[in-house]
Amino acid sequence: MTKSTKPSNLLLKDSKEPTMICSFGKSLRKFPISSVVLVEPTGLIARIPFGKPPFEGLMSGNFGTTPVFNLSTHLGEKESCGKYCVILQTKKGLIRLLIDSIVTLNASDYLGHDEIPSIGGDIDALLEDFILLNKKSINAIEYEQALVMPSRSALILQANQNLYAFDIECVDFIEHHKKIDQLDSFKQIVTLQNDDLVKGISLSRWLKQEGAQEQRELWSIGYSDANSSTVITVESILGIESIPISLFHIIRDGQKKIIWINHPKYGATRLLSVDDITKDGDGPIHEGIFKLIDSNPREKIGFNEIKTIQNNAGIGVNLGMFDLVLPTEVIAHVDNKTLTASIKQKPFKRALPTFDLCQITKLNSGESSHINERRAITVRNSANKNLIFLAPNIYEPSKLAPWEPLPIMPKSAAKIFSAIRVENGRCEMLLNSSALSDPPPTSLNKITKNAFCGWYRTN
Repeated sequence: MTKSTKPSNLLLKDSKEPTMICSFGKSLRKFPISSVVLVEPTGLIARIPFGKPPFEGLMSGNFGTTPVFNLSTHLGEKESCGKYCVILQTKKGLIRLLIDSIVTLNASDYLGHDEIPSIGGDIDALLEDFILLNKKSINAIEYEQALVMPSRSALILQANQNLYAFDIECVDFIEHHKKIDQLDSFKQIVTLQNDDLVKGISLSRWLKQEGAQEQRELWSIGYSDANSSTVITVESILGIESIPISLFHIIRDGQKKIIWINHPKYGATRLLSVDDITKDGDGPIHEGIFKLIDSNPREKIGFNEIKTIQNNAGIGVNLGMFDLVLPTEVIAHVDNKTLTASIKQKPFKRALPTFDLCQITKLNSGESSHINERRAITVRNSANKNLIFLAPNIYEPSKLAPWEPLPIMPKSAAKIFSAIRVENGRCEMLLNSSALSDPPPTSLNKITKNAFCGWYRTN
């Protein structure tokens, strides 16, 4: 949702720039709008056994994979279900926060806004034990602003199975209303959450869509002028996005000019003006966009290009919560099933130190090591000394799907892995061969101690 053409790297604690207010249970926080990249419905979260609450896991989307945090627990609230995610630009890179609602997009209009804390201090606390090691990872918002600027924020919505957008500049609030009373073909009286009654307009009926039903319209998009407030009721909200102006196109329809967005995910999406609907005329909001589009050169880099890396992944290990992938260069040998009785607690002739990979997922649970049947995988460390990993189930990883560089990660995980793949709420993590050093880095001592289970000799 950034309006600036300069990259914004910080969540400022004290800033006079435009801010919005979001709720985390009963707690409220202010967000500098220049730090908000996208507001989207919450997707599938890939859980990983690293990091402590309020870290939830990883989520993948238009701006790559990012860590997800449930800030409500950090603020002392009950854990939120998090209907929405805010993608934020922080000092360390992009993160996602689960939020309950957007209270207002213009904090200065909210009573008592001066007493609402900024999000900056909370973010610093959340990311204290997180790091971004791979400096080659693309910072999506900086990349977009540097190469595809300027941008404009749009609210993407759905009306009777069709997609539209509103210029966020003319939207004052977004909420689930309580009730709709239909007056005529498309005009309504809408009861808001605070029981205020406001004039409403059904978007699907205004668009004269066949089969339009206001009962499906669960959302109100609020617009205020000097005299009153009006809401436009819509079926569903897909998100708020910062979209490069190079993707906005002016299409002439007779004497009228209409703006369409060539959305990278949804395709051609018509940009509607609130004034067109509420005042039956061309509103001033579009005039600024027309000037931006006309002055914007077309020779631009493609939208939201995220670099990936390729690796020769040899063996995948299913560890329940996530999948660990061992690169080919560290694998020496794979044995058949190994039983508990084969593992000895003291070293013996030709036996190798043995680590049960299943214990990685139990680091925070306090569970004791208990080895059932496992596959024994002999791997080489950096000193060409062999050791053994015990794995419950192995599989052949995809050789075609690309790997992403690590996003912001808990420090311990950043030392162990070199790349990730997230799909359908599940994460594959590629082992960093340097993590097999002898002795291991200090940050991995706890993980190594928990996973060590004794000594085993392969055939």
